[in-house]
Amino acid sequence: NDQQLRLFFQPKIDMTSGEIIGFEALVRWQHPSRGLLSPIEFLPSINESDVEVLLGQFVIKEALKCLENWHKYGLKLRVSINLSAYHLARSSFIKSLEKICNEFPGLDLSFFQIEILESHALDELSSIQTVIAECKEKFDISMALDDFGTGYSSLSHIRTLPIKTIKIDQSFVRNMLNDADDYKIVESVISLANSFNIEVIAEGVESCTGLCYCATNASSKCIGMGLQFLYTRTDCY
Repeated sequence: NDQQLRLFFQPKIDMTSGEIIGFEALVRWQHPSRGLLSPIEFLPSINESDVEVLLGQFVIKEALKCLENWHKYGLKLRVSINLSAYHLARSSFIKSLEKICNEFPGLDLSFFQIEILESHALDELSSIQTVIAECKEKFDISMALDDFGTGYSSLSHIRTLPIKTIKIDQSFVRNMLNDADDYKIVESVISLANSFNIEVIAEGVESCTGLCYCATNASSKCIGMGLQFLYTRTDCY
């Protein structure tokens, strides 16, 4: 029941200016008896099914509605969503995406981004590569590689996938101030991404100290996220 589904928005902060430049849309299920459920409590049961695809289509449409409203009021913010590799690899994906996008004529889709887990991208590499290229060519929609550093071929992904953004896995970011190895990993990924002109998002920035580190080491393409603020759709209008 899509009347029970809710999108919440986690802010993305430009580390050089301190400004909120956009949000990641996160789906939650307002269960009639169990309350507000996080994705881990319901996504596994619909994994690689038609219901998962329907959920993805719902998230795309709702995120674009929010984006349209922000731009209507002069807020040139970005929004990103998470889709599964199973959904992206479907032969009907581009056609269904086009149908949804056509409901928002005039909306600048370059402010919309789709995220995919790095480990999932590996499983569907050939199909995903084509989809990423088509999304950019047909709609000007960019792709982000989520949880970067946890997959088996991180460097290969940067070289072969036409992605705009990588998100450093939060396990590295959260520990970087206490673990010298994680610190080096975060520092190296930022440097590597800059070499390829790829935007970096540091997930799991949940302290002022973490913010200060990211700000100090940021290039113009480094973004921090993970502060524990979640906004409802109403909050964002």
